[in-house]
Amino acid sequence: LPAWVDVGPADAKTTLVFLHGIGGGKKGFQSSVDYFAGLGYRALAWDMPGYGDSPLTGTLSFASLAQSLELMLDAAQVQKAVLVGHSLGGITVQAWADQHADEVNERVSAVVLQSTAVTNVIGRHKLFDENRPAYTKPFEHMTGVLFVSAPAPLPPAPQTPQIVRQITMAPTTRGAHVAFVEDMVKSCSPIARGLLGHGMVGFDVSTGTTALTVPTTVIVGTEDRLLPPVHSHEIAALLEQAGALRRLVILDDIGHMLSVEASEAFNEVLDEAIGLHIDPAPAAEKA
Repeated sequence: LPAWVDVGPADAKTTLVFLHGIGGGKKGFQSSVDYFAGLGYRALAWDMPGYGDSPLTGTLSFASLAQSLELMLDAAQVQKAVLVGHSLGGITVQAWADQHADEVNERVSAVVLQSTAVTNVIGRHKLFDENRPAYTKPFEHMTGVLFVSAPAPLPPAPQTPQIVRQITMAPTTRGAHVAFVEDMVKSCSPIARGLLGHGMVGFDVSTGTTALTVPTTVIVGTEDRLLPPVHSHEIAALLEQAGALRRLVILDDIGHMLSVEASEAFNEVLDEAIGLHIDPAPAAEKA
């Protein structure tokens, strides 16, 4: 079982389950966990295997993460959840729905997919300089595969914060947020990152996307270079066909680590998703 934090009343009508991305951890959702627990909701956030407080054991794949999610929901006795998945966490939600299509309506009230994808990550990222020489383009796919699958730690160099910003955040992101994400990435197992990054090559969880038959909100930042908005538009189109799209939200000038860079805006989107579809817990009046 993965490690997780469990905050808020155990008997709350609404339980939010936060699933982080490939370079994250449960503390990446700390502001949301604290916010919703303070409003009377129950909030869970996990460390996937090899991340944070969860040891890396056994095989690691999208399918195994979906199985870990099912085990966590059972162990935490979550009757009905709002699943909030960031990046790899969003892929995990879709993989879980594929495995448990007949349980989605029974076990889930709503879904929020943040800065995530359904397929073809390597071919559509924006990490390379747009003004790069034409002769480098034939090597980009191979470079992308090596980049996501290499089990290498972040280099302890003065350039590391800039690398973290370039890959995961917007150019205007506060330095404190960059340092926070850098520490979170460093706490991840490089082997776990490499294994899951390799899984990004050639994956497709679209059958899981269309199995999400509950109201689903999709959110992404315009400056997300790792999983650009094209992915969120693709997910939204699949959900709309299935009649499950609640809303597609695009935040200007925000990068891949949206819940860190724009936590207040992110919590407002979650608040709306919950309030529209679930009897909300008593909440303080908004200004």
